Amino acid sequence: MIKLKHFLVVVTLFVLQAVGHRLSRDFYFELGSEVRDGLRLGHPVVALESTVITHGLPYPVNVQTAKALEQIIRDAGAVPATIAIIRGTIFVGLNESQLAELAETGRQGQALKTSRRDLAAVVATNRTGSTTVSATVLVAHMAGIRFFATGGIGGVHRDGHITMDVSADLRDLGRTFVTVVCAGAKSILDLPRTLQYLETEGVPVIGYRTDEFPAFFSRKSGQPVSMRIDDVESIARVVEAQEALGIGSGIIVAVPIPESDAASAEPLERYTELAIAEAAAANVTGNEVTPFLLRRVAELSNGSSQAANIALLRNNARVASEIAVAYNRRHGHGWPGMVMTAATMYNPATGMYTGLPAAESVPPMPQTPSVVSGRGRAIIFGGAAIDLISQSTAAVAGTSNPGRVGMRYGGVGSNIANVLAKLGGSPLLVTAIGADDNGRLLRNHLASLGLSHDGLHTDISLSTAVYNAILDGNGELIQGVADMSVLETLSPQMVESHAEAVAAAGLIVLDGNLSEETTAAVLDLAQRQHVPVFFEPTSIAKAAKVGRDGLAKLTYTAPNADELAALVSLLHGASVSAAADDTELERQATELVAAGVKHVFVTLGERGVLWATAAADGSGTQFKRWPAFKPSHVENVTGAGDSFVGGVAWALLQGKSVEDAVSYGLRAAQLSVESSHAVSEHPPSEA
Repeated sequence: MIKLKHFLVVVTLFVLQAVGHRLSRDFYFELGSEVRDGLRLGHPVVALESTVITHGLPYPVNVQTAKALEQIIRDAGAVPATIAIIRGTIFVGLNESQLAELAETGRQGQALKTSRRDLAAVVATNRTGSTTVSATVLVAHMAGIRFFATGGIGGVHRDGHITMDVSADLRDLGRTFVTVVCAGAKSILDLPRTLQYLETEGVPVIGYRTDEFPAFFSRKSGQPVSMRIDDVESIARVVEAQEALGIGSGIIVAVPIPESDAASAEPLERYTELAIAEAAAANVTGNEVTPFLLRRVAELSNGSSQAANIALLRNNARVASEIAVAYNRRHGHGWPGMVMTAATMYNPATGMYTGLPAAESVPPMPQTPSVVSGRGRAIIFGGAAIDLISQSTAAVAGTSNPGRVGMRYGGVGSNIANVLAKLGGSPLLVTAIGADDNGRLLRNHLASLGLSHDGLHTDISLSTAVYNAILDGNGELIQGVADMSVLETLSPQMVESHAEAVAAAGLIVLDGNLSEETTAAVLDLAQRQHVPVFFEPTSIAKAAKVGRDGLAKLTYTAPNADELAALVSLLHGASVSAAADDTELERQATELVAAGVKHVFVTLGERGVLWATAAADGSGTQFKRWPAFKPSHVENVTGAGDSFVGGVAWALLQGKSVEDAVSYGLRAAQLSVESSHAVSEHPPSEA
């Protein structure tokens, strides 16, 4: 007993250590390029499970079927997202090599059948696993995917009321909002009790063109569905209503196997009874029961059950895609002016979409290469946060005020990355988030922009950063409160882990949210790699983190007047007041240029931008002013500065002059002010 306890303690510590290591780096999963781009462009996406590849069908039929299902989804105008865990990383969307690796691992008997219960352990121990319905539903929900096609769901096993052998699929369907399209539950299960369990969990079972719950291989089971619907548009409306009401449970769309492929229920029932008896005699238990029974029934039926299995998988993939496309049409997902049709398709051979609208109606997709027009991409070290925006026309201190409160995605670094991504860049955002709901929201948001998770570092002890802004009726900031403590966990060692990416970068953008030590590490790394740095001071207090010695390592900075004074204070070793007039403003900017900053862009709100730089002839500092572009209306000013930096950075990476880059940044700032979001959904055109 003592040895057993010792063994359990060692295993527990190992798992905790592995989980802690992974949590300090990322959020475990990665979107495939097709899925990532599909989500960003607003395409309908349909998830697929992977247990059918490792445990459901023999090789090479499993690989052929998996590829066929993905193509059926593409042909219907949607994006396939096969989900699996490969060497500890959850992939949402597999490429051909990953699919082949998963299938080969399955052939060797090394792929773990992974449900919700097993997911953390498989990830933490860097194993390879295929996802069951329960795990696929969970991961799809995390990734923001609403639709999932599978063969059949698990359920209550025969004698389950005695053995308590009930599939985790049912519990997860009751707590996860994903629409699962299936051919009912497998006939090896207790179907009446399965449906009763689903009713208890609040899961609607919609019969697609059927009044009866299908029994997997058979079109009929004698068990009624909760509602019959005969068209995908109506099912899409049910999904929409379920989401709007915040019910939270999933939806089952039960689709009978096509009549031409249906197997006769009577012989399959006899084979099933025989297989169940053999499983009991062989002491097959747990999650091995279903694969054993399906394999044995296929043998007894001379392959007719396998052919029926493939037929219903294909049919379910088609119906799920049609529902997803119908839902997508109702919501108009995608960039303004974009119309989703079956002609707008992803071509795996080229890695591109065909049938996209004209360039003016949809911004360019992020480029796969790490450079833009021969220059390196931007690496952004900074903050990602959830912004809580409160606005009131009353704004009376000491009491509650009527107004509007909304949640937005924000953080200086994240906003700048957002601008660059919308303009077709491929920035890498290096930031820290918490292992909480806000962290998951931010992760999914960044993925929807086409941004890699390679720079995300997760801390399990702190909350994701939150910025609370209180605005007046004109959208001007009255007061802001920022909880950015998680960003202090970004360490110099984490910075060094991105040295290879920095070496290939054309620009580093650094905001003031990092610690002084980590800020110094970024500046030192940039200097070693000869990469220019653009510093966004972020606030008066945070501007000083760059340090007196760090000023000479900056190529660009964009302070407002108050932040400019804070930077100049570093040179004086004492507090300096903000400039009271333009003469003082130019004098302070001159001090920064003399300290080694190559370009100082002083942002002045409605008054535009003052640029200060060393004169080419060495005669001192030269200045240039730009007026701000006048917005048509003011919605929110909180992201204007970040949008300015993002626009300037993008233009510089395109090889544009500083003058053109400033104009581009001002246009991005104008669009931000006119938007309710920190970053406008419409990228700026040429200024």
